[in-house]
Amino acid sequence: MSAHSETRFAITRDDGRSNAQVVVDLVKDGAPGRIYTIEEFQAALAVGTDRTFDLRAVQQIVRNMTNALEKTYKRTLHAVPTVGYRLACAKEHMGLAVLRQDKANRQLRKGLHILENVRYDEMDENTRSAHEGHLILTSAIYRNQIALESRMRRVEETIQGIRTSVAAPAV
Repeated sequence: MSAHSETRFAITRDDGRSNAQVVVDLVKDGAPGRIYTIEEFQAALAVGTDRTFDLRAVQQIVRNMTNALEKTYKRTLHAVPTVGYRLACAKEHMGLAVLRQDKANRQLRKGLHILENVRYDEMDENTRSAHEGHLILTSAIYRNQIALESRMRRVEETIQGIRTSVAAPAV
């Protein structure tokens, strides 16, 4: 084992916690709506280690710990530009999920666009075949996603209509 690989996985914090665990411990019992500044994360991460954490490091650590925070504590953080992160209220989770889904759909559409607009004459036969296969799969995934969203929108509109008619007083 090289010296590099030995130090790469060595615990550098006195209490043995990972960076992700430090961030989870900081926010897990926080009040919904509370904003944590980048400086708070940096200070918490610096305890027990001689390492400093810049903005990019904090952002990467938060990205890496989000799944654990959501699964274990049913909490999620979302970015507050130029400030830090906010602990979302439970009623905000759906809205945040929709924003992420919209972003994912835009990225899928961009990926499909890239696959559709290529110079096939610059590819050998194997690469062209693989590309075309990937295009077919990505196109099918995108079409299915759009169709599913359309169906979900109609279901949500129907449910909203039922709620409205039930809530309306009888004339």
